[in-house]
Amino acid sequence: MTAATADYTRAQLALALRAAGVVAGDTVFLHVDLDRLGVAEHCAGPRERSRLVHEAVREVLGEAGTLLVPTD
Repeated sequence: MTAATADYTRAQLALALRAAGVVAGDTVFLHVDLDRLGVAEHCAGPRERSRLVHEAVREVLGEAGTLLVPTD
């Protein structure tokens, strides 16, 4: 998936998180419906999309931030 046909990129997702007020060092609880996010740049399937979202969130949170995710 190229940037021209994708709904979002990692950089756009990170920008949206910052616009929502997420900053380095925050603690964030994240529960995501990857299908609702749409098509991600260079992501063939859900595993790649999940990785892109995780990397964008970690980029914004930085080393001092904490990411919480639900499990079964």
